[in-house]
Amino acid sequence: MPEFSVTEAQLQRLDNVCDDLEAAYVDEYGTVRPQDALEYLLDTYTPPEDGERPSGSEGAAAEADESDGEADADTPDDPADDSPESTLQQAMNLLEAHDDRWREGSGDEPYEVDLPDGSTEPARTKDDVKRLLFNHWK
Repeated sequence: MPEFSVTEAQLQRLDNVCDDLEAAYVDEYGTVRPQDALEYLLDTYTPPEDGERPSGSEGAAAEADESDGEADADTPDDPADDSPESTLQQAMNLLEAHDDRWREGSGDEPYEVDLPDGSTEPARTKDDVKRLLFNHWK
């Protein structure tokens, strides 16, 4: 089975799912491994209807998921929300959404953008900043 990484917060949440599943389905001599909990979550997942967004407690859980880890912060878009209006709104908010990744430059170029590899690239205009953010951080 291929491996994938999770944040500490996500691992804690998965451990909580394991505990809940053990309490609900396993007697005192059994255990639920993280792989079992993940399989349970995948088996019981119900995809949303077209255009449907989570609401109520699901919406709160989705918002908590978005703020759990640094990797989540790197992917601000929701794959279920790829409408042209949403894509345009995300493009308009790139500067605000990634304000910690760009700044006014100190050299010949007025702006600088931090790239995922740790380097910094200069930009002449805010449109260039948006392009770099979109290409490297979207």
